[in-house]
Amino acid sequence: MVGWSLNGAGRGGVSAFADPSQRGDSYNWLVDNQVRGTRQRLSATHVLLSLFGWGIQALFGLVAFASGLIAPPVGVAIIIFLWCATAVVSLTLWRRAPWVALACGLGAAALILATITIGDLVFGWTA
Repeated sequence: MVGWSLNGAGRGGVSAFADPSQRGDSYNWLVDNQVRGTRQRLSATHVLLSLFGWGIQALFGLVAFASGLIAPPVGVAIIIFLWCATAVVSLTLWRRAPWVALACGLGAAALILATITIGDLVFGWTA
């Protein structure tokens, strides 16, 4: 094929298209993907906030799995589901913003404690 290669240039590094606007969608797609594929360096603050959030998440994971001492099986299932949901969100989105892992850890803590408290007040869950 004349005029097309992976880097948008023909033989000798000279593009077969004189005008850049004449390049096809494949060239723009490749350029866009090369830009999106670049890796960013994470700052120390970003990593520390994420680790702190995951520490909170792990601590309340223990609380979630130990909640069987207080809550009935349905309540334990709800608590573990909430904990797993926040853990999945935290692990999938932590690179986008440093506060995501921290917010998910604190959110898991708040959801677990609120579920146990509401269960105690409304349904009479006691140890």
